[in-house]
Amino acid sequence: MNKAVLLIIGAAFCLIMGVYYSLKPADTYKVQFYQYNNNTQKVEKYFQPFESLHKIDFFLAKDQNGVEYNSDSIYGKIYVVDYFFVTCPGICKQMGVQMKRLYAKYLNDNDVTLISFTSKPEEDSIPVLKEYALRMGVQNNAKWKMLHANRTLLHNLAKKEFGILNEDDDENEFVHTERFALIDKKGYIRGYYDGTSAQEVDKLMQDITWLKEEDNKEKDK
Repeated sequence: MNKAVLLIIGAAFCLIMGVYYSLKPADTYKVQFYQYNNNTQKVEKYFQPFESLHKIDFFLAKDQNGVEYNSDSIYGKIYVVDYFFVTCPGICKQMGVQMKRLYAKYLNDNDVTLISFTSKPEEDSIPVLKEYALRMGVQNNAKWKMLHANRTLLHNLAKKEFGILNEDDDENEFVHTERFALIDKKGYIRGYYDGTSAQEVDKLMQDITWLKEEDNKEKDK
């Protein structure tokens, strides 16, 4: 085999390995990163953070007690987001069961917060959300927020910030979604889970553990 062929083979090998390691998840990031792409209108997945990776933008809403609540309140916390409506006869009940599991598990954990946005703000007024929170056994209102805002803001947050809707859902069809979104302490989206599935929520809880480990490693640097 002549020298030129060996050089070509060597260059090809280096190229293949370079692509492999660029796509291979880093050991320090066991939980991947996600963002909504405005051009493709799809949520895309990444193994590493990068400079232009989407962070959740500022939002302002009101909680079940009518108190203004904004995204600055949860910066520096891990949080889980879902969308529901109080009179939902279907998947919202199953999602509520799983959110109650998360509430019980992280009740005394200052690193984790739960946020449930209503997808029917015209029906789910502040008093309705408060009564629902009481039915769900929420005594620590700081741990699990039921948030209300205008429909346009709620839809934009769900689609373009959290990427939690189906890509082809428009505002007029916006009812709810079964997805839970996991957001890390820096505001990056780190996972999506089927909120009707106990197994998927088990995975979410494991991912929260890994995010905490990731945070501890960064603090030790």
